[in-house]
Amino acid sequence: MSASIQVNLVTLGEQIRRIRLHRGFSQVALAGHLGVAKQTVSQWESGKSPPLVTNILRFCALTDVPPEILFHPIAIDTGDLPGIEARMSASNRVVPLLTPDQVLQSQNRPATDAHRDWIATNRQHARNAFALRVADPSMQPTFRPDDFVVIDHVQLLPGAMILVRSGGQVKLRAFRPADAELRTGTLIAVNKNWPGEPYNENTEYLGSVVEHIRLGQVFLEA
Repeated sequence: MSASIQVNLVTLGEQIRRIRLHRGFSQVALAGHLGVAKQTVSQWESGKSPPLVTNILRFCALTDVPPEILFHPIAIDTGDLPGIEARMSASNRVVPLLTPDQVLQSQNRPATDAHRDWIATNRQHARNAFALRVADPSMQPTFRPDDFVVIDHVQLLPGAMILVRSGGQVKLRAFRPADAELRTGTLIAVNKNWPGEPYNENTEYLGSVVEHIRLGQVFLEA
């Protein structure tokens, strides 16, 4: 069972803060450029109040980022943001966002040190956890295209939503075991238009979904 938490303003405020720091603005300097009070910027970043559309457009023009980035959980170019490694070590509430190619090119578990983007999460995760963007509708309605899932190499359990490497592809599927040792079974797509496939010795288990992030919402796996 999953819980749903509305985080629109928190996500927006965190993005404003990250981009402001990345562009080298203090709250006072940013407020001056936008013609608002420092307290107003502070309220945006803390999620206490949303900026007006006009201020969003001014902020984006000033920092040279597209407006949709502010409502998206990815932190743009935060690999260059000073201190993000320290914050990750301290809180583990950001995880690297990997591409399917990066996952495929890894020899064993995906290498989380070869990445560019980060994604903010709503709970602490192990240091080897990583996020992946859902690319196809095979798991709709549970996971939609452009949702994000956080993957951790936890113990494989029956019925878990898992990420596997199989047939030269990375696939997100539900796991239905065929034996008590969980060595074989079936990988099931929620979308009935996508066929199931075997889970066997040729399938590499990469991890299970431990958090699901959708624009404006976070779903925590119970």
